[in-house]
Amino acid sequence: MPRFFPAVLTASALALTLGSAGCSTTPVAGHAWSGENASSSATPDLNRLVVEVASFAGEQPAGIAVTSTGRVFVTFPWIEGQPGVAVGELGEHGQLRPYPTASWNRWDGRPGPSALRAIVSAQALTVTESAAGEFLWILDAGNPQRGGVVLAGPKLFKIDLADDSIAQVFYFDHRRDFAPDSRLSDVRVDPTTGTAYLSDARRGGLYVVDLKQRETRAVLMGHPSMRPEAAVAAGQDNGGAEDSRGSGAHRRLGVAGLELSDDYGHLYYHALAGRKLYRVPTAALRDARLTDAERAYAVEDLGTTGSAMDGLAFNHATGDLYMAALDHHAVHVRRPDGAIESLVADARMQRPDSIALAGDGYLYLTASSYVLKASLEYLALAAIAEKEAAEARAMWDESESLAEAARARVAEAQRVAEAQADAAATALQQVASASAAVTERQYAVAQAERDAAAQLVERESAEVKAEQTALAASRQADTARAAAEAADEAARIAERRAAVAQREADMAAVLAQASEHSEAQALAAAEAYTAAVAAAAWSRQQADEARLAADRLQSEAEAIQAGAELAADAWRAEQDHAAQFVAAAERAQRVAEAAARSLEAAQLAEVNRGTDPATPTPAGFELADVPTK
Repeated sequence: MPRFFPAVLTASALALTLGSAGCSTTPVAGHAWSGENASSSATPDLNRLVVEVASFAGEQPAGIAVTSTGRVFVTFPWIEGQPGVAVGELGEHGQLRPYPTASWNRWDGRPGPSALRAIVSAQALTVTESAAGEFLWILDAGNPQRGGVVLAGPKLFKIDLADDSIAQVFYFDHRRDFAPDSRLSDVRVDPTTGTAYLSDARRGGLYVVDLKQRETRAVLMGHPSMRPEAAVAAGQDNGGAEDSRGSGAHRRLGVAGLELSDDYGHLYYHALAGRKLYRVPTAALRDARLTDAERAYAVEDLGTTGSAMDGLAFNHATGDLYMAALDHHAVHVRRPDGAIESLVADARMQRPDSIALAGDGYLYLTASSYVLKASLEYLALAAIAEKEAAEARAMWDESESLAEAARARVAEAQRVAEAQADAAATALQQVASASAAVTERQYAVAQAERDAAAQLVERESAEVKAEQTALAASRQADTARAAAEAADEAARIAERRAAVAQREADMAAVLAQASEHSEAQALAAAEAYTAAVAAAAWSRQQADEARLAADRLQSEAEAIQAGAELAADAWRAEQDHAAQFVAAAERAQRVAEAAARSLEAAQLAEVNRGTDPATPTPAGFELADVPTK
């Protein structure tokens, strides 16, 4: 698919880009070619990029051809009024001379015999070179004012440029070869095979003319590539050099521009109301044995050109194909790789029609009422300059974009810096507030620690006092228990003595009965017994008092111990020192229990001591008579 670049390189822009090369945009006076001094230098000297070769008020040139020697020929179709010259040769200063003769350019407007010796409506031109010489071919459409093909009107002239003589005239049978409304648009001739190719824009097809046999065949009539494309108008105004009245009929015209490849192997063509370029092998067109359906397989779609096109011209030296772009009032070029570019545009190219290339490197063009030319070398230089200017503009735009981006980044960085500064100030305020809060918290914690330390000291002092009080109470309890144990032991001894005295009294009574002389002893024994009973009662009383004192001291010790345990429980809720106090209380309890066990052991030892042989026994008693528990 060809690539189309829609940017149009205007003549004024190109002239500006070539200003440094010595080109001027000053208009040329009159209808001069390229200035009075153009022939005095071997190097072309253009006064402006697109040079006005000639202009024609009220008349519209169509076909153009340039010979190898630089001769320029132009056709003027009969569109509205009959042109003064049907085919003319331009002089050095743009003056027009009827060609090949003045008589051939005078038609009385009547079909038939007078049309045989006159040019009715000249449409297209082409030049061929061969061993036989150089020839100019003139296509007479024979359709004046687009009103229909007239008798003896359509014809093809072959003129020998060596002496400007008419070598041949090929007449067409307008009733057999063409349709009544045929509009012959362009012509190309293959001198190697003696074949001419004509385009019919109205019917949308080609005519293949065998110049040797003088036979004409219509081919590919109505083929889609030959027909106008739907919704495509040929140009922005009246569609090229078809009708200055703007009737709109031209917008339904098909194939117009033709061009042969360098080897004559392919015929290139484009519809007026179309935007695609096609080609077809000329062998398929010449082969009369093929049907149009078979020829259709050989048609090659070369892709879109981006504009309605009229005239085509190959630069066989470069392979570039130049095209008259109606939509853009310009000349486009299709490069060998298929790329489509705008070569040149100009305000005078309102209806570009035909293109011709000169051997000296100029491109000639008919457009509206002008014949224009431009140097391909200068156009190439202008294209390079325009490309460099575009690159420079792109670099400038890129630098501007980069600068704008940099400014945006600076602004963004400034905004971010300001935001960060605000955030830093806010953070500093927050840090200051947090620091003050931390300081207050630290002060409160320190105060709480001091209070806790004071409470700890107080609790530790209370614990020490409680331990000391518990220890004193424990000692008092031990003393009371010891006193109670001693009182108990004395009571038991007294009871034993009373029992011994009772037995002695009983024995004394028995003895008194046995012997009256023992009465005194009995009395003594009775007294002794009474004394022993009294002593036992007193010892019992002392033991009871000692036991009460011990119980009171034990209660006090238990109360003190309970207070110590309460203090320890209160401290245990806040600190681990309470556990130590509990351990101390437990140790005190264990000491008290050990003391109680020691008291019981002492009591048991005291009881057992009564049965010890070392203990003295009252006289007259035997151990067997002492009651035991």
